[in-house]
Amino acid sequence: MVGLNCERFVDQLLAKELKCGICLDVVSEAVDTQCRHTFCYQCLNQWLCGSSGGQMCPQCRRRLTDDWRTSSGDNELIIGGRVLVDKNRKVNAIVGKMTIKCDYEWNGCPHVCPLDSLSAHIKTCAHRLCPTCGLSTAGQTPDGHNCVQELRKDRIRYLQKYKALKSECISLRSATEELAKQLIQSEELCRDLATECASRAGPEVKPRAMGYNTIARPVCTYSHPNPPPLPFITENSMVRFGTFQTVVHRLVITEWSVRLLKVSPMRDETPIFAEMVLLYGLTQELLVCPDPALTILCLRPKHSMADNINDKLFYISPNNYQMNINSKDPIHKNIVILIHDNMSASVANRLMECYARITSGSMFKIIDRQAAQQLLYGDI
Repeated sequence: MVGLNCERFVDQLLAKELKCGICLDVVSEAVDTQCRHTFCYQCLNQWLCGSSGGQMCPQCRRRLTDDWRTSSGDNELIIGGRVLVDKNRKVNAIVGKMTIKCDYEWNGCPHVCPLDSLSAHIKTCAHRLCPTCGLSTAGQTPDGHNCVQELRKDRIRYLQKYKALKSECISLRSATEELAKQLIQSEELCRDLATECASRAGPEVKPRAMGYNTIARPVCTYSHPNPPPLPFITENSMVRFGTFQTVVHRLVITEWSVRLLKVSPMRDETPIFAEMVLLYGLTQELLVCPDPALTILCLRPKHSMADNINDKLFYISPNNYQMNINSKDPIHKNIVILIHDNMSASVANRLMECYARITSGSMFKIIDRQAAQQLLYGDI
């Protein structure tokens, strides 16, 4: 049925006087039968076309005309195939001016307006969206669209897409982890090859780059009959950047740099750096203690290297590090490396030669065990 619910009108008394005799709601597109009863146009048409109604008036059961005829004016209509009715223009005008509540009153809209202007208000009503799903209405709409059902369909589609994307992400994560393992293996192989190449290189080999954290690969010109003392390779050394202590899984001392591979914080095996390269050209001083009882290597970095290290350590432990090359306390301004393996005198001498050749104005010094202890614990 197509009538308008009486409860939606502000004037309830008037609305009850303008009811359709079929749907019992306020008439919509009112028409009058020959017996002067008023009904909704759609309600009466459905009644006359139905098997139960026949050609009788729904209210008084008077038989309506069976004669075929055409309407004689703009105010007359033929409905139900052969029944002539009149448009009730006065009732339609009165209903059009009656004040009615918005269709979205259920969603909180307080607006009321004449029925004739209701359609214009509905197009711009701020309450036409469902507060739960954000759709234009809830449930079945007059045009047959069910927004809730469409929402369920969308949910099913997006759940299927989510499951497919989740499965794809798991596959990509596995592939990424496998590629990361292969990359680490490739880097280790490259480092081993570079180390072997450096051991065979001549004395005039120079690094290609002098920047911090840059892998300097040697250029092999000829095979040396007697491999030089460098590179010096050792495992599991303690390295202290200012006051920040770390463990280095592999330490490689070459002719132009100290390479730290897999740097991890103390009491934590998770590496924070895969590799750090400390170039001699970016240091002010290099102190070496080759004593078997306490073998250490101490580098005092220049500002560029210190700033770079501080920036990296800040993101890892902003409250637990301090490195200041201008400090009077050696613990704060040095990089101290505690080596567990013995360093021979030939390695220390070769390191001194390489350091002097690469740096200008920097100091190299071989220190004793007492000085090494002071570097580790301060008071120097």
